[in-house]
Amino acid sequence: VLMVLPACGKKEAAPVVEEIAPAEEFIPPPPPPPVVEDKPAVVKVEPLVLEHVFFDFDKYNIKSEYKTDPDEGYWSQSPRAVLEYAWGSFHQVQLEYNYRLQEYLSKAERRFNSERHSLQQRYYYYGSRWRASLAAEETWRDYNKPQDEDDYRQVNLQLNASFDLWPWLSLGAGGGFEERRYSLRGDTATDYDQWRAGPVVELRWMKSLFQAVRYQWTGRTHRDRDASDALNKSLGDFDEHRLALETWWSLTERLDLSLNLEGEWRWYRNGQTGQYETYLPDYRPLSNSARYTASGSLSYDLSERIRLYGSFYRSEERHRRYSGFDLDETTANLEVQILF
Repeated sequence: VLMVLPACGKKEAAPVVEEIAPAEEFIPPPPPPPVVEDKPAVVKVEPLVLEHVFFDFDKYNIKSEYKTDPDEGYWSQSPRAVLEYAWGSFHQVQLEYNYRLQEYLSKAERRFNSERHSLQQRYYYYGSRWRASLAAEETWRDYNKPQDEDDYRQVNLQLNASFDLWPWLSLGAGGGFEERRYSLRGDTATDYDQWRAGPVVELRWMKSLFQAVRYQWTGRTHRDRDASDALNKSLGDFDEHRLALETWWSLTERLDLSLNLEGEWRWYRNGQTGQYETYLPDYRPLSNSARYTASGSLSYDLSERIRLYGSFYRSEERHRRYSGFDLDETTANLEVQILF
């Protein structure tokens, strides 16, 4: 039996296709703006041409008392008197008075006329092994004006002593004090106190050759008693150290030679300004410095009353911070002395 069965068709499901979102397109960041260097503007300068120049004059009159003559100057006199008194062979006293008068010829400058007086008193003791000296000096200076910042009074004391350990070796020491007081305090003057002290070693190699090695410390303190003064005068306070080698040599009965070598070192206690200060009596800049000096003299007696004398001096000053103040100085002198 043949049976025919109808075929049944099977419907297949359509495939599911997932839609994929397209990838985002990568856009690179914009480049940074270019750096433009600032260039100085170029300004074209045209030459300046003056077509018309006008002059104007002012009329003025100078009083006759203020007119100066270029040839005018000043004259001065410096008399000196010395009185010596000695008793025995060990004691000697000296009194010395110095006077200096300076007067200007022009009326405009006569207010700067000045007088300076100095009175010195010295005492010397010469023992068999001890030697000592005591010196005191009073100085006062007055200008023509009734009151001036440069008028002052000064006292200076010095004491020296030495002892002979052996005929060829002596040890000693010295010290002193100096005080200056101005009649007026101001920008150009200030009171100060100054101390100094140090030892000395003396060597006598022979009767005609003598040497000494000296050390001295000096300290200065300024006294500013005017609280309203704008300047700080204590900037001028300093400590100074000196070391010296002194030589005296009598080559012949008529020929004498001296030679000195010295080093000086100065330090300011309250800093450096590198400026000159008018209130400092030695008029030096506020700068730590070192100074080296060589000096000497040679004298020859041509006769009993005529002497030929020559001397030289060489100094080198060096400043640590302010080298612009470095200074070299050289002098020489030759003279004929007539003794009366």
